Amino acid sequence: MAAETNTTKIEEMQTFWTDAAAQNVERMSHMVDEWAKLEKKSIVQASNAVDEMAKLMKASIDYMTTINDQFRDLTVDSLKKATKR
Repeated sequence: MAAETNTTKIEEMQTFWTDAAAQNVERMSHMVDEWAKLEKKSIVQASNAVDEMAKLMKASIDYMTTINDQFRDLTVDSLKKATKR
């Protein structure tokens, strides 16, 4: 009877650990799925930020070009006025 009790306890312990491991795998699987969702969101946000930075840089370059054109025109006009007699 003692051997039977020990066998039952061992089987119970094996069942407990098997169930615990299965539950842990399920939780880890869920965690990894959630992690993947967050990762996708962060990649989309980073991509959008890069696109927005590119737009802002292009606008800055366009503005700089406009100001440089105006500066050159003003410089030439000032030189013309300064050299008129």
